[in-house]
Amino acid sequence: MSSVFAPSQGSHGDAPPTRTVFDSLNSAPIPSAAPPSQQYAELCKVVLQRRLRNLFGLTAAATAAALALSAFDPKELPGSLFNIVPILLFTPLAFLGAVPVIVLRKQTVTTARPPLPTRFAQFAQLRSRSSLRVFFAYLIGAASLHVAYVWIASWVSRDARLGLFFFHQGRDAWQLNERRVLLAVFHVALAAAATVQHVVEDRSQVIFDDDATLTIPARLAMRARQRAVVALRTATTSTIVFWSGYVLFRRPIVRFFLAHLLPVWTRAHLYSVMRYSGAYSVTLATRVYASAVLFFLVWEAAHVCFEVYATQPMTVSQFGANPNQALLSGLRSSDPYFKQFAFLELSLLTLTEPSRREAIFKDVKPGSVSGGAWAEVSRECLLLIGTELQRAKGKGKLPTSSRGALPSKGSQPMRQEQQSPSRAPVLSENVFQPTKPSLFDKLAVAASNSAPSALGASPIANQASRAITSATRGPAAEEAKQAVLTAVDAASSAVSRVPSILQSSALVPSAVADSSAALVNESKAGPPAGAVPQVVGLEKRVAVLVPAALRSRVFEIGIEYDAKVCVPRRKETVCAVQALSNLVCASLKEDPYGVAQRDIPKVLEAFVRYLSVLDSLASELQGMAEKVPGGPAQKEKALRVVEQEIGEVQEALRAGAKAILTEFAEWLGEFRFPTAIASQLQMLVDWGG
Repeated sequence: MSSVFAPSQGSHGDAPPTRTVFDSLNSAPIPSAAPPSQQYAELCKVVLQRRLRNLFGLTAAATAAALALSAFDPKELPGSLFNIVPILLFTPLAFLGAVPVIVLRKQTVTTARPPLPTRFAQFAQLRSRSSLRVFFAYLIGAASLHVAYVWIASWVSRDARLGLFFFHQGRDAWQLNERRVLLAVFHVALAAAATVQHVVEDRSQVIFDDDATLTIPARLAMRARQRAVVALRTATTSTIVFWSGYVLFRRPIVRFFLAHLLPVWTRAHLYSVMRYSGAYSVTLATRVYASAVLFFLVWEAAHVCFEVYATQPMTVSQFGANPNQALLSGLRSSDPYFKQFAFLELSLLTLTEPSRREAIFKDVKPGSVSGGAWAEVSRECLLLIGTELQRAKGKGKLPTSSRGALPSKGSQPMRQEQQSPSRAPVLSENVFQPTKPSLFDKLAVAASNSAPSALGASPIANQASRAITSATRGPAAEEAKQAVLTAVDAASSAVSRVPSILQSSALVPSAVADSSAALVNESKAGPPAGAVPQVVGLEKRVAVLVPAALRSRVFEIGIEYDAKVCVPRRKETVCAVQALSNLVCASLKEDPYGVAQRDIPKVLEAFVRYLSVLDSLASELQGMAEKVPGGPAQKEKALRVVEQEIGEVQEALRAGAKAILTEFAEWLGEFRFPTAIASQLQMLVDWGG
């Protein structure tokens, strides 16, 4: 079978450049041109202001429904079905309880925030100053909801004393209303619980849906179903915990206040508290639960409406004076929130709007530093892909080397491969066809077989491996064992080049023994892996105080962190890949100047290199998911996380590369690729990846 990369028989006079230029993936990127004005962000703000009005109206409607549900009293049927007047009267007051949450979300909105590794690290965020700001926002909202619920419950139940902190009965002194005090304390506790939930779940971050074609009603319905269940579950849990504490500690607390804190004259005003116990009031317990349902339904409605309206894709660059520059200002925005909108719009318009694609191709600036719209758009997309490639290669960490620093040893072979003049040979036969072994290959194989391969299975290496395994258990043991085996393999390959008369020398075995002994001593010096799993600093000091049964759940780094930290900008990367693929495929018919075709090798090489890194990363994460403690359900959940976070980018890269290869199948022989890149592209063509 002939290779699709075989050179055509035609002339090469009009062929695109035959060398790929992709240093941006392995070195400091060339800075883009001076960014234009923040026109894209301003256009987005105009649309978001209009959406804010719809958000307020929909949240108010949800608040009215939640208020009607909380005020429903089965004992007052059928009259409780027609509580229209109190609902209309107190809905504005209850809606004010959602406004601080919406304002908080608007002021702290962000996206693409790296996750925290452990549950302890998530709870540790409660010590920050921002948590105090979140608490005050929920506390102000709880005050409005508290007044609204107390007075609508008084209206519906015809109990005027419920809304007062003190009530007067007959000729007795004014009595403290224990029910009102209990509701007030409970609602402050609900504000604290909502603060913990907000900080731990990082509710300041907005999450864009994977399907950008969903409409606002569909997204509202989907998220409302999910969050309504969460609201009811949180309300139930909060009520059970608070009421249990109230039943257990009511008498000791009242006795402590009367005996040590309050003066004697206050006892006349606490007669009802000393005589009656609200802990066994079914009506009060019902009102506590109903108020908790109201609070969390209103707050979750505010969160759902904000997340939907704040993340719905928009097409606004067409309203700018120069649509291409307006879109570029979004791609270069320093705010990741508006930047994600720009990449979403770029992906959508390159797929559905031929006029915008042609405008990008025709916007050419000969002699300019920017080179035109296509050059700028492709530069931003490839810069994002290159940054994420380096992040995935570093397991979530970007290289810290500066632009002028010397290249590392690991990057030198790749740099040499890219700069080599013979780096892109085009083979007329299948790149997978095995080559015939030469005389030197046969001699090398013979020497390798005659080498003392027993070194890899020597007693010293086996003893070192057993010692390391017994000294450390878990990931540390596997890493140390792998290090020993790697060192032994390297020593074996070195010994294969030593004459047989010298191979019986004790020099090499002693070196291996010294290295293995050093590894054993180092592993013994470190803390046991099972004592404090994967934590340092404050977590390490606290972990020793936590029972072993709970330690892994609180301090262990989950597979979600390991997967998300490698692709924190997953959606933007997918949009960039889709945009490049759409533009390159459409350039065959819509690019009159051929500005995009000359960058096809660069785009394909970027896709393949990133895909290769992600394939290796996915295999490693899947192996970790298989070892997740728990039953098959936990392992399946971990595998789904890896598939969602890593697999989505893999699928986008694979689909984009195959689309370009299919569209330009007749002219692929005109391009030159490195041998490794060509073999992977050939696999995509022949076997679909």
